[in-house]
Amino acid sequence: MRAAGMSALVLLLFTPFSFGAVRGTASPSTTNNDDSCDIGVAPAATLLLPYFMVDLASRNGEQTVFTVTNVSNTEQVAHVTLWTDFAFPAFDFNIYLTGYDVQSINLYDVLTGRIAPPHGTGYSDSEPGPYSVPNPAINLSRCYDLPAEIPRAMLTRTQQAFTIGLLPAAGDAPACTNIGSSGHPLGAAIGYVTVDVVGSCTTLQPTQPEYYTQAIRFDNVLIGDYQQVNRGQSFAYGNPLVHIRAVPEDGPATNLRKTFYGRFQAAATPALDRRQPLPSTFAARWIAGGMGSFETNMKIWRDGRTPANAPCEKYKCNAKLQVVEFVTFDEDENGVGEAPEEGPVCTPIQLEFVTNAAFSARVGRRGVFPYLDNGAIGGWIYMNLANESVARQAWVISSMSAEGRYGVDMDATWLGNGCTEELAESEFNDGTAVIGPASNPTPP
Repeated sequence: MRAAGMSALVLLLFTPFSFGAVRGTASPSTTNNDDSCDIGVAPAATLLLPYFMVDLASRNGEQTVFTVTNVSNTEQVAHVTLWTDFAFPAFDFNIYLTGYDVQSINLYDVLTGRIAPPHGTGYSDSEPGPYSVPNPAINLSRCYDLPAEIPRAMLTRTQQAFTIGLLPAAGDAPACTNIGSSGHPLGAAIGYVTVDVVGSCTTLQPTQPEYYTQAIRFDNVLIGDYQQVNRGQSFAYGNPLVHIRAVPEDGPATNLRKTFYGRFQAAATPALDRRQPLPSTFAARWIAGGMGSFETNMKIWRDGRTPANAPCEKYKCNAKLQVVEFVTFDEDENGVGEAPEEGPVCTPIQLEFVTNAAFSARVGRRGVFPYLDNGAIGGWIYMNLANESVARQAWVISSMSAEGRYGVDMDATWLGNGCTEELAESEFNDGTAVIGPASNPTPP
């Protein structure tokens, strides 16, 4: 077995590496890089923060900050949606961006009642500079004085949604249960975030079909990043957000057969969002134990089951998303795989093989991932996160730390892009598939 010492960690954390599309035997049907299902870091129309945790009890606890940047000289509007870990859209707001503008959002501020204090995210507090160009394609009539303070009743509902998975009754709105996990650490809010280019400061949400006919736009102009900081433990992690491009940026339609927001659109008018679909198979390094007290957590986002306008009682199904398989390898090519048996929709038989739409799990101990009992402290994990015979979307971040003071986040490598068909179980789980790079098709 090869040793994983401190020098290996230093090399891992600080050595630059390249990220490229892995091609299989299938040839691309277009040479236009904008007509691609390959996900990379490029200006995009949608940004995804796959997982966040916010300690509402203390600013010195786990906190998450993300930043949205408009890299064009044309003003834009971004619509931010905060989803629970059961993929329920519990809170949303808009950001007006001048040309070349940057807006940072501290989720602790949002979830304690303040959106980008002291002034908020409206036009009146971000007037265009000399290099910003007006955008005649957007409607700013609702963007001038966006609220910075969240009303107390709304704040209480939002906090409970992200901490205990409950929306209390408010006015004519009844209480709603099972829209998020109730098993979080005390005071911890957990979920994920999407940021979309839109044409106005909209009150529509991505779960509504009207969002794709009235609100969403296709300008690939946004970039973003996040930082997850824990002052009490002296840890900080950071990474680019997931950049999801509109394909094509202009034109009346897309060649994509499935899209990022596809499950919220009518079968008769699919792919109106034009957003690239995300992959479902990934490979990621892990280190656990050793002289540096290494730890690895996988932060994972997965596409849910619930369609547009789903009643709140259906969101519990987004807590029971099955996987095809996991395989854990050590550094000497030993591998152990696990896969679920078939179970009924929303009530799988083997609960150890189901996940929330957004979750984090430790590697190298018995739990979510297969456990190697040969004493290995490093290797890699193969994750096939497709679900129910449909190539569901996912994203994986490998979060590594050492000595209780060093930390780094990095995206896992996708083995097939968002247009790749679902891969069957591998030979490690009595299947027929061979683990490796898949063919990565592009739209015709």
